[in-house]
Amino acid sequence: MPKVDQPEPGDLVADVPPDLAEAAVAETEVVDEAEAKVETLRDYLRVVYVRIRSGDSGVLPVVGGLILISILFQSLNSKFLTSGNLVNLLIQGAVYMLLAMGEVFALLLGEIDLSIGFVSGIGGIVTAELVKESYGWPWWAAILVALVVCALIGALQGTIITRLGLPSFVVTLAGLLGCRASCS
Repeated sequence: MPKVDQPEPGDLVADVPPDLAEAAVAETEVVDEAEAKVETLRDYLRVVYVRIRSGDSGVLPVVGGLILISILFQSLNSKFLTSGNLVNLLIQGAVYMLLAMGEVFALLLGEIDLSIGFVSGIGGIVTAELVKESYGWPWWAAILVALVVCALIGALQGTIITRLGLPSFVVTLAGLLGCRASCS
């Protein structure tokens, strides 16, 4: 077992009382050991309980909120939890879910893209215009052209952000305003 250096006075670790540090390490080891021994539903629920007790609530608040909202809306309208309504909600939310999946990549990099809605709208307009009878493009070619147009807009904004060092907030806000001005 390798020897661990003792912290120097003034280190952040040295300021923690030894009994508190040992308790934190023991709690972490309990969670790690509990996760390694999950074989039944009871074991899994025990691990979830230990995580919640240690302060890691995970997705519990989101699931709890979803259940609470579902109960509230079902009590206001008895047709809320029907299969037809749930499918309708998923269809209506599909566009926003798709845009959110695209935004995740920018957010993971610590940036933001304010023009994503208008750029996707431009892609939709390009596709719709190319499949009209006056142009007669096949649907797959129209989608490819729309993807290329959206990629070019994204490449232009990305180049401005990386080469000129402007904040993504400013560049994508300008793209949003530019798209709004050109569409109206």
